[in-house]
Amino acid sequence: MQVNTEDITVNWGQQPHPLDSTYGKWRMALFQDLQESIDMNKLYFLYDPVADEQCCTSGSRKGYPGLVIFDLNFKCFVGEVPVHAQGTMKFLFSLKCPSPQGGSAFVLVTEEQNYGQIRLNVFRLDLSGDGLSVANCRPLLNSPLTIGGEYICSMREDAPEIVVMANPGLQVWRIDAMAEQPREPSAYFTVPGADLTHFYDGFLSNGCVHFLSSSPDGHLDHTRVHVLNLENAGQITTHNCTPDPQRGMPSPRKNAGIDGVANAILLAGGEIDHGNYNVQRLVDYWVLDTRTFQWLQIPAQMPAPLIEPRLTACNSG
Repeated sequence: MQVNTEDITVNWGQQPHPLDSTYGKWRMALFQDLQESIDMNKLYFLYDPVADEQCCTSGSRKGYPGLVIFDLNFKCFVGEVPVHAQGTMKFLFSLKCPSPQGGSAFVLVTEEQNYGQIRLNVFRLDLSGDGLSVANCRPLLNSPLTIGGEYICSMREDAPEIVVMANPGLQVWRIDAMAEQPREPSAYFTVPGADLTHFYDGFLSNGCVHFLSSSPDGHLDHTRVHVLNLENAGQITTHNCTPDPQRGMPSPRKNAGIDGVANAILLAGGEIDHGNYNVQRLVDYWVLDTRTFQWLQIPAQMPAPLIEPRLTACNSG
């Protein structure tokens, strides 16, 4: 397996780009999510000023709700795209097709708190051809989803569809990201006897939700995976995982970066809390094959140990 690791934080060994003097403030911001542009030359970071201001390490708010553009060639932030959508910015998902205007197309999920309940708004977000402004931001649903507590929101890699899972119990909504007008979810069902809080996290691969197990102390349990087929939503099946023949199993960890792709779940970094403020930051990469449920360690490491790393699998691969 060939793996290339590159730190694109700055243009190492060269003078900072002139735009860094204008947009360098974004290097200290707290972002909610990120996705790659359709032309694979930019990253769009989803920004919410309230969350940034409440973070104890990033300082004051840097701007307005929306997208902040990072240029992969210049290796710096180069612009801001204000987004006017109701609710707090939470998730951004990239579509594999361009917007009607030729730019990137996303699904944006925002959250509203309302008397102890959570309401999720789901929008189709189309950018202009140059990727520097919003061409259209419209709701995909007739009304927001009402959530009772915890939830997981993800996007299928094999279809333009958003899947939302929430408690109480385990409720599942499927939302068509290509809908031309606001509509009801394309499907809704509950899983008898299941509870979302029993899982560490959930990811989509080949039309199935793969729920990762959680140990009682909140660490990732790498020994089992629970699978829910979206087309046959009667029950969840449990599969035992097998180790890498040479490197064994990944260490139990918290706050790892995880994402799902076709036939695999990707795992990056995280931390092990040994107690007494002794926290070990991990820099390893792992892949769980969702066809064989075997763990394989990727022969590469993060350039630096990160606190709560974010892992995003881009359409470019």
